[in-house]
Amino acid sequence: MHARELSSHRYRNGLTLTLLGLLLLILGPTLLAFGWFGPGMVLLLAMPVLLILGIGKLTEPKVSLSLNHNSLSLHHRRGGWSLRWQDIQRIDQLAIGSGFERMELPYIGFRLKTPEILLDTINTRLAVGLLTEQRNVLILALRTQSPNPQAEDLFEASYYRSPTGKEYRGVLGMLGQRMKRFRELTGFDLIIAEELAGEEGMWLLKKYWAKAQYPQED
Repeated sequence: MHARELSSHRYRNGLTLTLLGLLLLILGPTLLAFGWFGPGMVLLLAMPVLLILGIGKLTEPKVSLSLNHNSLSLHHRRGGWSLRWQDIQRIDQLAIGSGFERMELPYIGFRLKTPEILLDTINTRLAVGLLTEQRNVLILALRTQSPNPQAEDLFEASYYRSPTGKEYRGVLGMLGQRMKRFRELTGFDLIIAEELAGEEGMWLLKKYWAKAQYPQED
């Protein structure tokens, strides 16, 4: 199958927001100098928000996912990871709860054959980013078991021992614990935001994965 690159909307409008923030940086003090205190302060308060949003978008990679016949790769401003299709057991929409209370979330879940596949290749900077970005999903998943999860439930231990006996400490240990908890709560080890894959992302991911599992089929 041909290689494909999927883009996210995250990086869009980054330049516009940044330039607008710089414009407010000029207009705010100008209005204050002419005695328009109220409008000037409003512009100065809005300025850092626009700059942070704009610069944040500009640092996002334009290509978020790369697919080829052999593997799937994530591109993130903190780094990236790559997984072979053969190492992925399942790909599906992330859902929490059960029965009539089952709720789909805008995330794509990956169940891996072994956690070491990710833990042995991911850099610590990206691991920290994933732990932070996925915390809201963890809270939602925990609330399906208890309406008021305890504060200690939101933090992972810094030591993890994989099913094969391999040990991880520090940030990678925390990520291993997070993957274990996600599997217990959702059936998946790893998740990505659905928007990273674009409109046809789920269909393409499943297509490439299925082709790798059953290469003789059309």
